[in-house]
Amino acid sequence: MQEEVEVPVPTGTIFTKKPDPPILTGEQKEELKRSNPLKYIKLMLAQRDSSSSKNQSEDSSQMKDNAPLTSLDQLLQQVNKTILEADIFTILKEDTAAYFSMKKLLSQIDLSICPPEVSETIYDLQILLNEVSSEYIRVNDAEAKIRTKQEALSKAYDQTSRLSEEAEELERAKIQAKDKHDVLARSILFWESQIEELKKKIEGARNEQAALKPVDDKELENLVTQSLQQMEVAEGISEEIKGLESVRNATQCKINLCKSKFAKLKRNAPF
Repeated sequence: MQEEVEVPVPTGTIFTKKPDPPILTGEQKEELKRSNPLKYIKLMLAQRDSSSSKNQSEDSSQMKDNAPLTSLDQLLQQVNKTILEADIFTILKEDTAAYFSMKKLLSQIDLSICPPEVSETIYDLQILLNEVSSEYIRVNDAEAKIRTKQEALSKAYDQTSRLSEEAEELERAKIQAKDKHDVLARSILFWESQIEELKKKIEGARNEQAALKPVDDKELENLVTQSLQQMEVAEGISEEIKGLESVRNATQCKINLCKSKFAKLKRNAPF
């Protein structure tokens, strides 16, 4: 809660009563209740006390309340209410245009007719408002630039992420292409070795073909004829052999018979 500042006023100035607590809307009350519960409680109590005091002293203080205020008194009360008792830092932070209304209010006070301490306070307030307003303008400008930079940063990160994903995909494609290239290179070497081996076999077969002598059909026919003739000769000899073997077998039978007769004569000989 902001500290209250007592504003000196000229001697003889009449203040009929202490300014009433500010009246807040329901939304403002809820916001104050959340942000500063102690200030909210004090404000509620002050409003209740103010209402009670007003009802109790309405008759007795009616003349005093209605006493006319000087223009300077009114201006100082307004300064006290709208600047000193207000949260000017929050007001100026949320609405920098409020500076102009505060500045206008202070400029309406004729410092030449004010006591030195009042003039000094008003002068200090003017300097303070200038400084606070300037700083909040810088803060708002910086925050706007920060938001712009953050959006640019977010886009840069998104772009970086997208580009890195594309780079990773290209890197994977590069690795796959290299692996495929290596496999094909090994296959080519193997096929080339097979081609060289096949070339050697082809050359050997051609050399063997070249070494083969052509066959003379007439010579082949003569050889076949000679073979047939020799076959006929062989068949004749075979028949002759069969006849001779038959004679030999018959002769051998006769010899064996003779041997049997001889053996019998030998056994029966009387001498």
